[in-house]
Amino acid sequence: MKILQVIPFFSPMFGGPVTSTANISSELVKRGHDVTIICSDYMIDMEYLSKIRDCGIDVVVFSSKFNLGLYIFSPGIKVWLIKEIRKYDVIHMQQYRAYQNDATRKYAIKYGIPYIVQARGSVLPFFEKSIEKKIYDHIFGFRQLSDASKVIASTEIEKKQYMLMGVSENKICIVPNGIDINYANYLLPNSSFRERFGLSTDEKIILSLGRIHKIKGLEFLILAFYEISKSIENVKLIIAGPDEGELNNLKGLVDELELNTKVLFIGPQYGTDKIEAYCDSDLFVVSSKYESFGNTIIESLIYGTPVILTRECHISEEIYKEHCGYLVDYGNVIQLSEMIRYAIENPEVNLRMVANGRQYIRNHFSWDVIINKLEYIYGGK
Repeated sequence: MKILQVIPFFSPMFGGPVTSTANISSELVKRGHDVTIICSDYMIDMEYLSKIRDCGIDVVVFSSKFNLGLYIFSPGIKVWLIKEIRKYDVIHMQQYRAYQNDATRKYAIKYGIPYIVQARGSVLPFFEKSIEKKIYDHIFGFRQLSDASKVIASTEIEKKQYMLMGVSENKICIVPNGIDINYANYLLPNSSFRERFGLSTDEKIILSLGRIHKIKGLEFLILAFYEISKSIENVKLIIAGPDEGELNNLKGLVDELELNTKVLFIGPQYGTDKIEAYCDSDLFVVSSKYESFGNTIIESLIYGTPVILTRECHISEEIYKEHCGYLVDYGNVIQLSEMIRYAIENPEVNLRMVANGRQYIRNHFSWDVIINKLEYIYGGK
């Protein structure tokens, strides 16, 4: 099957949508499918792009002319679509409010190519720029959803969001994000991450990994850590990820609380560096105001690190039901600090939760499971 993946940008700094698209495409190629990714050159990571092409995936990049709130205008895509789109059996759009989707939809409809939309948590017009999003929805978005052959939600919560946007329930398929369950192949000896950042083996490490953005609730985590640091001396908070406008604010808060020696901002961590961070940490915390899925949550569990997450993460219901993580309310500093303390003081509970999490991940998030579902959807089932 010839499959066209459409995404507005292609750099791992944009987090889950990009890495998921790359992983899905790689796994589809392993199954014998012919996969092409089309994207703009906005913030393109050429090293990452090269690695993806080495997996046998054709990536076609179009020059971006301007960017309006990540609505990235790359008109060259139209010329390519007119010439190439009829070669494909199915199209998978990996975002929602995107110029690339709008251009692709036009020619997919014209030439009768079915397309699937996977909004990845962005379908409802809330949080930032909600007025602009509502305008987009009335001009382009509702037609994009209504003309799609299927839409993909990663969780039950996201399914309900599609329905609030007028998508009929029978058009919605639930496909969670996948992960390589052969974690034993990638587990690295403890201490390599600690050595790199001058952390001793007897220190407790609390890790946050992801975009440094307002929505991630990192000020909430820092305040909770401040409470913990008053009574637990041998503990460090590591905040890893690319800055998306919040880094200076957070550094100012750390200065104000006099936590400079206990809170480290270490920048983005990818590949082996990221795995080492998970493996060497004692606890992983997701303090977000909103997470459509949370790839890092299942990554942390598969690499053996217990997780605390907010109930606002869409995967929180499953984590609670499967007894594989600790839940807190977003913004409740005292609750989070007490949960961190409990996790640090109860390693045997953490071990049980990690074991539960690994089993749950094997059953629901392995690439075999995910690609089977996608092939079924791509086939028009």
